Amino acid sequence: MKKFVLVLLSLVAFSAHANEACLSQEEAREVLLNQDRTILSELKQQYNVGLCKGRPNQGCITKTHLSQVLLQTHWDARNNRYQSGSLYYWLCGPGADCWVHATLTCDGEMKLIVVGD
Repeated sequence: MKKFVLVLLSLVAFSAHANEACLSQEEAREVLLNQDRTILSELKQQYNVGLCKGRPNQGCITKTHLSQVLLQTHWDARNNRYQSGSLYYWLCGPGADCWVHATLTCDGEMKLIVVGD
């Protein structure tokens, strides 16, 4: 019985640790802000979304918008990573909305993801 309790306590401690952020929220925001050029490049390559030269329109975002959504970065405990606010939004199908977010994993990998409904 003692062994069972020790194993159970170990599992609880491990699962609680797995949901903790690996960086502070400020550190994650700073990392993503410093990768703004990479994020813009990936947006262009993957989704044909560029940086607006004037007013925002379909197919572009402003530098101000990029900075604002990266400052909205929060810990996503469900996926064990940080996730930014929505970088770009579009209608991706009949009655379907899609949003692109930047994510940052604990090992420092940044990638773009699409969330839709």
